[in-house]
Amino acid sequence: MSGPYHNTVDKSGKDLKQAEAKAEGQTDRVFALVKKYGKTKVLTARRLWWLYSFDYKEEVLLTSIRRAISDIIRDHTYIYHDGILRHKCPVSGIDTSEKIIKII
Repeated sequence: MSGPYHNTVDKSGKDLKQAEAKAEGQTDRVFALVKKYGKTKVLTARRLWWLYSFDYKEEVLLTSIRRAISDIIRDHTYIYHDGILRHKCPVSGIDTSEKIIKII
């Protein structure tokens, strides 16, 4: 597949299977990042998005990272949201807040 994956509403058959496999691969990579950096860094969806592009040299949508986080939290009871991080977005420069992802 070329370009970032967006959604599966209009997909079926082989195309749907490919999209699901890509999403599962993204989730596995995000989970690996959480395990790698989760003990030493404060992780948010935006930070995982940046780490994903840095570690894997591949662009992915921020919404894909958020979906992967939801999947990970659903499937792994030792990872959860822990509070809110308020900060200035390095891209837009506006004040923002994000949920913090923690390993317990």
